[in-house]
Amino acid sequence: MRIEEGSKQCSQCGLMKSNTDYFLVKRLGESAREAACKACRVERQRRQRSADPAKFRAYQQQWNAANRERKAQRAREWRAANRERWNAYLRERRAANLEEYRARGRQQASARRAMERGAMADPHVTVAWLRARDGDSCYYCGTLMDFSSGTRGRRPPVSAELEHKIPLVRGGQHSEANCVLACRHCNARKSSKTAEEFLASSNL
Repeated sequence: MRIEEGSKQCSQCGLMKSNTDYFLVKRLGESAREAACKACRVERQRRQRSADPAKFRAYQQQWNAANRERKAQRAREWRAANRERWNAYLRERRAANLEEYRARGRQQASARRAMERGAMADPHVTVAWLRARDGDSCYYCGTLMDFSSGTRGRRPPVSAELEHKIPLVRGGQHSEANCVLACRHCNARKSSKTAEEFLASSNL
C-alpha cells in the first residue's frame, strides 16, 4: 500500500514538502520516493533539454523504442482516468484540423470498401498522395478541382474525390495504378463504369 502521509526535505530546493510532491521510485518499493521534488525534477529536465536538445531527442527515441508497450499502457490508463479531458482535446484537435480529418476519413472509407470486397488496399494511396503525383486537374475532364473541406452533400461539383478507374464492385484494386483524382461531377456520372467505358460514352 502506498504511503501518502508525511513529508521530507527536497535535496535540490531544500524545502519540506509532502510525500505526494515526490515521484515514486517503484523499483525500490511502493513507498520509495525520489530525493528531489517533482518541481525540481521537472526543472532539471527542462534545463537538460535546453542544453542539448539533440541528445535529449535521441534518448527519448531510444526509451520509446525500448518501452513501447509500457508507454501505450500509460496512455491507456491516463485516457481512462481523464476521459472528459481527452474527449475535449480530440474535439479541439478535430476542429483545428477539419480538412485533414475529413480527407483521412474518405481515404479510410475507400480502403475499407476495398477490403470488404476482398481487393488489395494500399494504405498510402490518399487524396493528398494522388494530388502530389497527378496535380489538381480532374483525370477525366481536366477541370481544376477544389480541395477544400466540406460535408459530402454540400461540396461543389468540382470537389476532388479519390476515384477507382476499375470500380471496386467490378474487381478493381485500391492501388497506385487504379486510383486517380476526379471531380465530384465526373465521379458521380461515371458510377460503376470503368474509366474506358466512361470516356467512350462521354463527350469529354
